[in-house]
Amino acid sequence: MSDPAADRLIDEFEARLREVELVVGMRVMASWADARHLSLEQARVLLVLATNSRRSNAADLAELSGIDLADVYPAIGQLKDGGLVREEQRTYLLTDRGEESVASLNAARREGIVAYVVRLGDDDRRSLEAAFGLDR
Repeated sequence: MSDPAADRLIDEFEARLREVELVVGMRVMASWADARHLSLEQARVLLVLATNSRRSNAADLAELSGIDLADVYPAIGQLKDGGLVREEQRTYLLTDRGEESVASLNAARREGIVAYVVRLGDDDRRSLEAAFGLDR
């Protein structure tokens, strides 16, 4: 049995999420990776390392990034060669340079969010505020 109100909310959320992913996620990530001469696989590995609270082995990186294990090894090697990642006992960590690189992505993502929110109309902003409980 379907709930029309829930279906409408799900449809709207999906449409908004798709737009945010496109404007903020994909565009920002691709631009950031391109400016640093990183493949998207390398960028995904960096992000996993930045968000994972523990050292990660290649299998962890493959699973968490959604990249095939065979493709993770070259990405790790290139990141190591670029000074963004270091290896310790078959696990991988961000270097200071890698952390700085990820921080620049976070800043770029925030700029993308700002660009998205700024272009919203008043009704859409109120809806977003309500969705996050900021209208109270």
